[in-house]
Amino acid sequence: HDYRKVPGIKALQGMKGWFRVRMGPYRIIFFVDPATKNVEIRRVTRKNERTYKGLR
Repeated sequence: HDYRKVPGIKALQGMKGWFRVRMGPYRIIFFVDPATKNVEIRRVTRKNERTYKGLR
């Protein structure tokens, strides 16, 4: 599926395959493997200056 069809999902700029969705005060950061289409949730956190640091 195309992520743009799902409301609330945004691609992270400069990070291919990485996306985020907002759930109230929380941010769910996840990675979609383009080959297998597997989704890995990498971080669930409140938004602060460290929300997007250190993602790999």
